[in-house]
Amino acid sequence: MNTKKLAILVGVLVVVLGVVLVAVLTQKPASKTNTPVTTQTLPTINTPEEKEGVVDPITHTTPTTPTTKETPPPVAVSPLAVMPGSPEAPKQEVVAVNEIPAAAIKLSISDKGFSPKEFTVSAGQSVQLAITAVGENTHVFIFPNASLMALTSMVSNSETKVMTFKAPAAGSYPFRDDIPDFRNNTGTMIVK
Repeated sequence: MNTKKLAILVGVLVVVLGVVLVAVLTQKPASKTNTPVTTQTLPTINTPEEKEGVVDPITHTTPTTPTTKETPPPVAVSPLAVMPGSPEAPKQEVVAVNEIPAAAIKLSISDKGFSPKEFTVSAGQSVQLAITAVGENTHVFIFPNASLMALTSMVSNSETKVMTFKAPAAGSYPFRDDIPDFRNNTGTMIVK
């Protein structure tokens, strides 16, 4: 491996680790998405002494009317906000160009940019994305949005990788080449 390729590889790894670190530091604590909201009722006041306002010797407070306290609803964590290559991340498979699934969105990346620069999918749709590196350089496909960091993919020269994922909520999601020399190469995934 020549020095230039090694320097690019090290640079890519540093950038990916930086993105992961930022995502981890800014991510809210995960909670189970199927956890039902529950309520908790405080104990009722039963004895005449409690009703009269006798101070509780443990809490040093006067008993009050019972109240209901609700637990806030759980925060949904995007399944695409996981580390690339982790068991929860979409699998990436290297395929020959003639083996790209017919339904896949084909995206090529070169030193000059992406082709096409934009593609559209439907929210919640299962998406197959085939990324082909054209030319002799390695490229890193990345969404700078931390909620989509699992879709980061390093594609070597003349290589094609296919990944399948569920499209996120409606919106416009920019992507770019994360190799320092090619960061101006950008595109957009539009989710309707």
